[in-house]
Amino acid sequence: MKLRPAQRRRHKAFRAYLQEWRREPPTGWATFVTRMRPILKAHVPGLVPPAEGTTLARNLGHILRRLDAYGPDIVDVLLFCRLSEATLLPSTCEDFCIVTHLCKPEEGSGFVRLAD
Repeated sequence: MKLRPAQRRRHKAFRAYLQEWRREPPTGWATFVTRMRPILKAHVPGLVPPAEGTTLARNLGHILRRLDAYGPDIVDVLLFCRLSEATLLPSTCEDFCIVTHLCKPEEGSGFVRLAD
């Protein structure tokens, strides 16, 4: 299995955010954005951090804060969701660890219920 360029780009961007967040936890989003601009420019050209108060900034900040509780190691993971036991699993995906999850579809459909 091979990731598309856009998927690799998103992954690279999130890794940069997480590494910088862990290097020096920010006192506020505005200071973090100031630090991230040159990092993103160097590693993910064309990408700029979301402005303070936007939904993307709030969501990204929430995820980064949640990850504070987990060790310093960063492991690249591909979550492979499958609808049946018969689905063939990818043997490799570049340098990612593959984690599989069986998502049983609603009876008679290909849809998976996420929440009630």
